[in-house]
Amino acid sequence: MKHFISLFILYFFFIQTTTAQNNTNNVVMDSQGNEMLPFVKGKITVQTFYDENYTNSFPQELINLYEEKFTTLVNAFSKHDILNPPTGFEVQLNKRISVWKKHSVPDFFFPNNDPKTVADLEIAFSPYFKIDNQPIVDFHNSSIFSIYLNNPYNIAGSPILSDIYPCPQKVDSFHGFPVYQTNRSEVTIINLTKKPFFIPVSQEEFIHTNIAYWKNEIEKDRQDEQEYKNEVAEQQSSDEKKQRQQDFEQAYQELLKYDKNAAEELKKAFHEAEQVIMGNVNENTTGADVFKNSISLKQSQIVLLEEKLAAMSETEKQQQAFYSAGYVDETNGVSGLLPQQLKHEGDALVRINPNLVADNPTNIQLVTIHWDLMDNDFSDRPREAEPNEDAGFLTDNKMLSLYNDSSFWKNIVHLMKQEN
Repeated sequence: MKHFISLFILYFFFIQTTTAQNNTNNVVMDSQGNEMLPFVKGKITVQTFYDENYTNSFPQELINLYEEKFTTLVNAFSKHDILNPPTGFEVQLNKRISVWKKHSVPDFFFPNNDPKTVADLEIAFSPYFKIDNQPIVDFHNSSIFSIYLNNPYNIAGSPILSDIYPCPQKVDSFHGFPVYQTNRSEVTIINLTKKPFFIPVSQEEFIHTNIAYWKNEIEKDRQDEQEYKNEVAEQQSSDEKKQRQQDFEQAYQELLKYDKNAAEELKKAFHEAEQVIMGNVNENTTGADVFKNSISLKQSQIVLLEEKLAAMSETEKQQQAFYSAGYVDETNGVSGLLPQQLKHEGDALVRINPNLVADNPTNIQLVTIHWDLMDNDFSDRPREAEPNEDAGFLTDNKMLSLYNDSSFWKNIVHLMKQEN
């Protein structure tokens, strides 16, 4: 009899639990007071952000490769237990094919940007909220990760000058593949070619790049100076001066009717402005002098950098450059270049290997994964995040479960390796 009662209680508990979980109106409050619907069965939507008019200029073999891999990825994610179906959230799978250019700082410096045709699949999980008694999702409020195919330009963060980067540091592994910390965020890099990610930048290269930058800035200053001189010459022309005088007289006479003091202030300001335009003021306040001072300062930087380079031995010139933004050489300028005895205090400088991904690859050579959780403390670092009891982080929890599924990700890499 006791055994029967125990079975009955267990059965009753199971029925109640199942009923509660199947009730799509079952509301759970998150810590912000939002009404969440964690038991609503969601859907998966696939969107394509390119069309034939855009891609018809790309090699057809490359487009076929990316579309085949998109199909493979969408099928794999759609069949995963977490997404089959998604419960408590909706999923968007956004497919993109685009052209990426090599980053440079500033963006006009060294125009050889070596464009690459790349693909990415963005996967966004957005939770259900109860709004006006309806389950609503807002994909501006999502846990997101993106898988990039054959994109070498998002593995190193932001360059510090031209296309030179502080070398990203390996901080962990993702099911056997390295996770790197860049100066922007963490990125998982899956290299299917075994080529090196980065190539070192020598001290000589870095100094020459600095010199080229300052020369480029001087040329810009000279162009701006010439434009300024042309504008001043135009302002000083008799026709322009006559028109300014007429405009002033009209304004002065009108203001004189109402406020003599204000009219006199206007006259004073006008005459002072004319003195500046005609160049009849102290040289230190002229616009042309600003350009001269700027050019002189930049030329002095070039001299210091050339002196630094000349003082190096051939061996020192070929040594890898190490950089610290806060470092100022007491004798030879502000390049940020650390002496070798202080290299442990800075970052090794590198360029992205230009041969890491072919211009028109016939297979997947590089896979990179970027994460963006809703939890800002760990947004790009799911490896450090833990499941959160707050109902508002349901999609983060789902994504963490997916992140930790080693067999799934190893299969994804296997599928990306397969030839068409």
